[in-house]
Amino acid sequence: MSADILTKNKTSKTFPEVICNRCYPGSYAPTVLEFSDFEKVSSVFTQVCTPVTDHTSKEKCFGYDRRWRVELEQLSHGEGIPPGLRLGLRLRAEFLDHQSRFLNITFTNKNFKKDESFKIFVDGETKFQTSADGTNLLASVELTPGSHLLEIAVESRRSG
Repeated sequence: MSADILTKNKTSKTFPEVICNRCYPGSYAPTVLEFSDFEKVSSVFTQVCTPVTDHTSKEKCFGYDRRWRVELEQLSHGEGIPPGLRLGLRLRAEFLDHQSRFLNITFTNKNFKKDESFKIFVDGETKFQTSADGTNLLASVELTPGSHLLEIAVESRRSG
């Protein structure tokens, strides 16, 4: 049995350019979608800003809903997290039964203050959270088959 897989074209850093590779008969290769080496925030992501404290209104998000950018080919939310807000990147993705259904993210947290954290949400539920500072930290979340709304975010629960 042979299968077609899609991989990111390594000769171009523009997303979503993909190429098809034919697997050898009798072999299996999982379908993988990988985002790395960014030139810009891909249009497959939706940037969102959400108030997370009782004292924060949606109006406070004005100007922060497009905060994510690229620095040194990596996604960055910039310096500091506005008090009472969550700055996120969302993506809807379909996961099939036979696929490896893991969301793996390597990230760096710098100078997080009290009540600030990096989070991963799946269908609106927190599946990973850390406030630890560090470089090349790894988060891994297992997903069930089906369509899921994925969000990576930084959040500050400080009062403004």
